[in-house]
Amino acid sequence: MLRKSLTTLPQTLDQTYDRILAAISAEDCVYAIRILQWLTFSARPLSVREVAQVVAIDVTREPVFDRDEVLVDPLEALDICSSLVTLTTESEKRAPGTLESKQIIVLAHYSVQEYLMSDRIQQGPTKRYSMQEIECHRTITKGCLGYLSQMQQLPLYILSYDDWALASYTASSWYVHLRRTGVETDELSRLVIRLLSTKDTEHLKWFNICDPDERSPYLSFQMPFPSAAELYYAALLGLSLVTKLLIDDGVDVDAQGGRYSTALQAASARGHWSVVKLLIDAGANVNALGEPWQRTQGWFNDRKGDDR
Repeated sequence: MLRKSLTTLPQTLDQTYDRILAAISAEDCVYAIRILQWLTFSARPLSVREVAQVVAIDVTREPVFDRDEVLVDPLEALDICSSLVTLTTESEKRAPGTLESKQIIVLAHYSVQEYLMSDRIQQGPTKRYSMQEIECHRTITKGCLGYLSQMQQLPLYILSYDDWALASYTASSWYVHLRRTGVETDELSRLVIRLLSTKDTEHLKWFNICDPDERSPYLSFQMPFPSAAELYYAALLGLSLVTKLLIDDGVDVDAQGGRYSTALQAASARGHWSVVKLLIDAGANVNALGEPWQRTQGWFNDRKGDDR
């Protein structure tokens, strides 16, 4: 029996991965695809609690996040994906001078990612697990935006970030994945505008989790939110299509607020020249100055670490 078993072992690594993927049950298949997709293209390693919520994100429905699908036991992700993923620990800085270990789930080997992204898997029996980079980043972007939009609809007094374990990742990484799609689409751009909307300040919980403006904690309490925050953050992050759509909607291109005072200065500081051109063509004032305390804030941030 042992000799017979040895003769049926896969001859190549590709065949090994095909056998593992084919052994995933039909009930777990859709969850395995979501887990492998996010682990393959995540901007940083994901904790077990984050992966437990990844399985509940389906961008083909509205709302995208279904709490009933969250894994009750986060380590069940290891069973779903079999030996393609593994559990490890990572040190995380919590307070000055203190480190805290957390469990993260990663692909078992770089060759797993290589095979999932290869042309070879598309010709085999497990082609449903094929990962196309641009399409996966587009899916993850939509998942992040949908997740944050659902979270922001909840009143602050009932919002528990323990129940929204993926909030930190989605708030800090949605625009990373959006950039990696290469081309902004109208669908994703409209979702971004909805996320950035300031019509209701309660709608800005993502901003409290991760502010891409990187303002100084010493002066940020004085910083009013710009009246055209959608445009400011679109310019800051270099989102050309979002910027164009907002300009077409008649947003104030010279609205004051943020670390750089105006959308034009934010785009210039970050080197987003296509956005700079859009703003100038729309009549943005190239000589606009922020309030004195805003200029102090910018001076302070630009000299962090400078002992002068």
